[in-house]
Amino acid sequence: MNRKKTKKKLLQIYEELIIENKEQQEFLEQLRIELEYKDNYIRTIEEENLMLKAKIRELEVERQLAR
Repeated sequence: MNRKKTKKKLLQIYEELIIENKEQQEFLEQLRIELEYKDNYIRTIEEENLMLKAKIRELEVERQLAR
């Protein structure tokens, strides 16, 4: 009888650990997706920043040539 209770308790703990592990994996996957999104967003901003800097240089050259 005691072995059955122990076995049942161990199975219950094992199932809880499986569920907890799955929840943690889902959470980590969500974090990975968010990080990827933010990384892409930062890259987009950096690209826009480079284009704006190039445009500023272009306008500065035009201004100097107009003098």
